[in-house]
Amino acid sequence: TEIYRGDHDEDIEVTPNEDGTFTTVLPRTEINVTFKLLNGYDEKRLTDGIEHDRKKKNDRIVTRQLRSMIVAVNNDSSKEVIDYLIENIPSRDSRHLRLAYKLVAPNLDLSQDFECSECDYSQKMEVPLGAEFFWPDR
Repeated sequence: TEIYRGDHDEDIEVTPNEDGTFTTVLPRTEINVTFKLLNGYDEKRLTDGIEHDRKKKNDRIVTRQLRSMIVAVNNDSSKEVIDYLIENIPSRDSRHLRLAYKLVAPNLDLSQDFECSECDYSQKMEVPLGAEFFWPDR
C-alpha cells in the first residue's frame, strides 16, 4: 500500500491556506480560486444530488462537484460570484481545478500485483476495501 502524493504530468501549483483551504490560479482565466476538501457530509450531499440528477436525466456532475468544493473566487465568497464562475468556467480551468483537488486530497493506492500460478497471467489489481473487509461474514 502506498500513499498517493500527487504524482501527475502537469505542473499545478496549489497553495495551502491557514484555514485548511487551498488556492490555485486557473490557467486560462487566471482567476484565483479557493477550494476545500470535501468532508463526509459534503460527499453524501454530492452523491445524493448526482443520484437525483441521474433520475431526472440531468448530467451536472462536474457542476455539482465544483459547487461543493469552491469556497471563494478572487477572495469573494458570495454565492453569486461562485455560481457565475461555475456556470461559465472554461473546460481547461475546470479540469485544472479538479486535478488540483486530486493533488491535495489524501488517498491510498491499494493496487497490488496479481500473478496466477496456473497460467502465468499477471495484472495490477485494486484490493477491494469495503465494510465487509472490516466486518467479514463468519
